[in-house]
Order: sequence, then C-alpha cells, then structure tokens
Amino acid sequence: MFATAEPLWRWHEKNEQYLADRLPVANVGVLWSQRNVDFFGRDDAGDLVDDPWNGWMQALVRARIPAVPVHVDDVERVTGELGLELLILPNLAALSDAQVAAIRKFVAEGGSLIATGMSSLCDEAGRVRPDLALADTLGVSVPAAHAWRDPARRTAQAKEWMQTYLRLPRDAASRHEVLRGFTDTDLLAFGGVLEPLTLKQGRASALTFVPALALSPPEDVWFRQPETSTPGLVCSEGAGASRVAYLAADIDRRFARDQLPDHGDLLASLTRWCLRGELPLQVEAPGLIDCRLFKTRRGELVLHLLNLNNANAWKTPVQELVPTGPVKVRVKRSPSLTAARALVGSEKLAQRGRGEWYEVVVPSITDHEVLVFS
Repeated sequence: MFATAEPLWRWHEKNEQYLADRLPVANVGVLWSQRNVDFFGRDDAGDLVDDPWNGWMQALVRARIPAVPVHVDDVERVTGELGLELLILPNLAALSDAQVAAIRKFVAEGGSLIATGMSSLCDEAGRVRPDLALADTLGVSVPAAHAWRDPARRTAQAKEWMQTYLRLPRDAASRHEVLRGFTDTDLLAFGGVLEPLTLKQGRASALTFVPALALSPPEDVWFRQPETSTPGLVCSEGAGASRVAYLAADIDRRFARDQLPDHGDLLASLTRWCLRGELPLQVEAPGLIDCRLFKTRRGELVLHLLNLNNANAWKTPVQELVPTGPVKVRVKRSPSLTAARALVGSEKLAQRGRGEWYEVVVPSITDHEVLVFS
C-alpha cells in the first residue's frame, strides 16, 4: 500500500511549484449549498440534490468544458475573482433572498444562467415560496397546485421512471439553436414527469413534454397524447451578452442515472449556447478525459488531463488503466506563451501557435498528464 503512494508523492514534490498558488481557468460555475441538501433534500437528498449535481458535472467533464464548484454565498466574490460568465443551478431549490439577489445581479450585469427543476422555489429553510424567486429571470411560473409544492409528490416524481419523451418542434427551421445536434429526430427520450408551468409573456418552449405510454404488450405501445404544450426547456436572451436557459425537465438527474448520450449532449449544448461558444480550451481525443486548467501567479498555464477510459467510469474502483490518445489540446494564446512541456510523460510534444490558439499533441495518456504552458 505504501509503495503505491511513494512515486506519486515524489512526483508531487518535484512539480509542486505548478500544483500550488494558482487559480482555476474556467468560465462556468456550478452552484451548490449545504442548506439545499439539509432543508430541501432532507431524507431524499440523493434524488433531489446529488443526482442533478452529478449529472451536470459528468456532462461537463464528458464535453471537456472546464467548470468550478461555487458556494452560493460566494457568487459575487468568485465570479469576480475568476471572471465566470455562466452560473448553473442544478435543482438548487433552497435559496435565501440575498442569494437570489446575487444571482439576479450577476445576470443583470451580463452573466448567463442555467437553472433546472425547482431552483429558487424554496427559501433557505426549505419552505415553498409563492413562486420561483427567479421566475421573471427564468420566464416561468409554478402554478399553485403543482406537484413541486408538495414534498411527497415531488420526491415520488424524482424517484420515478416512465416511458416519456420530449418533443422537438416539427418544423426543423423553427428549432432553437441548442437543438442543432438533434437534426435527425423529433423526440428525445426523457423518463421523467412534467406538469404544466406558466410561461411568461414573450417566452417560448424549445422542448415540450410527451406523457408516458405503455411498456407492453407491443401492440399497446403507442402515443395516447403525442404532444402537449407543457414546457421542458425555455431559452431567452437577457441583458447585454446574458443568456438564460430554464430546464424544467430533470435531464441532469436522468443523465446521472441513465447516462443517455442525448442527455449529456443537450446539457453541453445549453452550456455552449449560454457561453456563445467561448471556452478557454479545446481538447480532441478518444474517450472520456477530465480537463482542468489553472494559471499560476507567475503566468504559467497548467493543464491536468485525467484519463477516465475504464469500465468503471463515475464509480470506484478503477480496475484497469486503458491508455488513450493522441490528445490534441488547444489553449487561448497570449504573446508570452511560447512553449509547453509534460510533467508526467517523457515523449516529445508536437506543438505550435495557430491563430488565437496554442496547440499541443500528447501522443498517449495512461492515467494522467499535466501540461505546463510557459
């Protein structure tokens, strides 16, 4: 057991100057709150809080979009310190008035926002508000008799799986741009339950709910109600560069459980749309790689690449290391950035400046690699 740790810590000691005294480089923040776990999730926090969070984080890792966790009390400080451009609220229901005000201010100043499910429906003690505190920002209201207002009903819906769908507009030309990757389908598998919400004036739904159909026998599997007006996704333009997306459908929770590629693709597409495609790095490689970029106080960029290509991804233990590569990395270029080197592998790196990007090719990654751009 001790022999396993020794080479790692010798490597850490050798490269410690690149592993400390640095800040993450990311423009996405995923909000969290222990109060949301304790006073909204309560005995069912795994279904109501953990699954939506895990679904978002896994989708961002899969899409190689750098993101940082942000405690909801620290929104103003962290967004200013890191220059975050997008905040994600994964079913973050329990929010105080002050926390809501900080999120509103972020959006009013041009920041973008993605909220899912019951985000802002409860106060900090978990008591249900008359409506979503962010209703005007998100463009929807929750009716008085909605299941989300009842703890037992909303928990039952979160735990349930049914053969339900989300319908894309039949006219492909009228589809929202977040759906561009779904040109060959009119329906997305869903699995959850949606009850009607009230859209604010001028808002439209990019996806609508299709109720459950029978699972068997085969001759009974047909749509009783092939479409509804119940909104599953609402996207809108805010102040300045701000974009706002509200995902009523619990795609984040479903992705954590079912790992359907379409669900991960939709979450990633929403993120890219809100950021207008602006990301601090690009990574092309086969399989699943976690990408974390940092900047030292000396100005170096340090990129961690973690190979997650194994049969136990998202779980423990890793039973086998499966090398992946080549891995092509691009980071935003600056005049002072002239070279990159690897801290783990010994192979020579192909690298060059290319327009606004600096490009490096790592031939292979077994477990992890750390690149330093100086």
